[in-house]
Amino acid sequence: MRKLVALVLLAALAQPAQALVWSIEKVDHPSNSAPGLESSIALDSAGRPHIGYRDLIRSSVKYARKNADGTWTIETVENTAGPGVSFALDPSGAPHLTYYAGRSEPGDVRYASRSCWFFGLFCSWSRETIASGVFSSSRAGNTSLGFDASGNPNVSYFDHTAGQLKWARKIGGSWSIANVVAAPGGSVSQALDSDGFPHLAFSNSSVGTVNYVRIICVFILCGWNLDPVDSGTAGTLRLDVNGQPRLSYAQGANVRYAVGACPARDPCAWTTELVGTAGQPLRPTLALDACTTAHIAFLRQRGTGIADLVYARRNATWSLETADLDASSTVIASIAVDAANNPHISYQGLTGQPLKHAFGSVHAQNSARRLPDTAPKAAVPKDGVKPRPSKRSELAPPVVAACGATPSPGLPRSADRTRRLSTAG
Repeated sequence: MRKLVALVLLAALAQPAQALVWSIEKVDHPSNSAPGLESSIALDSAGRPHIGYRDLIRSSVKYARKNADGTWTIETVENTAGPGVSFALDPSGAPHLTYYAGRSEPGDVRYASRSCWFFGLFCSWSRETIASGVFSSSRAGNTSLGFDASGNPNVSYFDHTAGQLKWARKIGGSWSIANVVAAPGGSVSQALDSDGFPHLAFSNSSVGTVNYVRIICVFILCGWNLDPVDSGTAGTLRLDVNGQPRLSYAQGANVRYAVGACPARDPCAWTTELVGTAGQPLRPTLALDACTTAHIAFLRQRGTGIADLVYARRNATWSLETADLDASSTVIASIAVDAANNPHISYQGLTGQPLKHAFGSVHAQNSARRLPDTAPKAAVPKDGVKPRPSKRSELAPPVVAACGATPSPGLPRSADRTRRLSTAG
């Protein structure tokens, strides 16, 4: 009997993940514009998507949120701004953005927050400069925003003028800025652990390596510790339920995934694996669900400027499927997973270059057609958009998915770390 049960479990693990039904919708598609070149998505407590993004043609940073009735509300956060957009919701659900801005170079790192009053009927954006004269468009760079449990914003960014990767945190109305490591530019992704300590994954554009950086403390002495991961370009860093790092990154034409086993004070041991081939991937985006299952989205190039939006999920192995055939290959997408483990992806479409939102569900509750994994050569629909989902598919209260297995135990967290984070370089 035990052998039979074991065989059944092995057969279940060997089965490919159930293909999703994808709903594709345009979020922002004004004329003479190109929204969504860079986008960053987050989900609120009701599972509704919020997106911060860059409008390239209009040189502006925008914010979009999906309302309870299924419509989208678009707001301009700042003009004469754009590269390096990062978006996050704070613990209360309020939206915030970071990005590079300025009418001349070197530009600034900006932090924008939205506040509302009178029962939410009136809202406005406030903006403040974290650091001035740090951005050059001739170098690669982005910002990465996150909030600790106390609601303090933490921002990682490249200071091109100083040639440094930096980390900033705001407490009590003022920003503290620390030098992390020398880096002329590249890409960075940040995650905060349950103690509020920052963890960074970054790639150095001058060397072409992916690195993981965290704060290690011995008694009350704390400092930044760098662990090389692999060659390539950093995508997204996430921490699992045990505080261990998971990372998506691009290496040549391939999208890869790395899992770190990091003792409290010793170097990490990394396991890396191939997710799929993309042609010319930029920064593959990663989300972990409550079961610590990895979900990755990336653009798979199939022509000049033309790409498929690909979604990958790791069960026993990686399962890949095409979410949309009408995507631009030169954009940076973003993924988030709701309570039912359904993926939401923001990205730029090819036809008309709109900002788009893709929602995948195992429940065929809408009229959207699931796209095949292999992209046909046939033309996409004229407007480049699949049928709109029914309200029930996205707007009903999300079902909380149960984990099929207990997440694997991780290494113990450091017991002697302190909240005394040094702001010295």
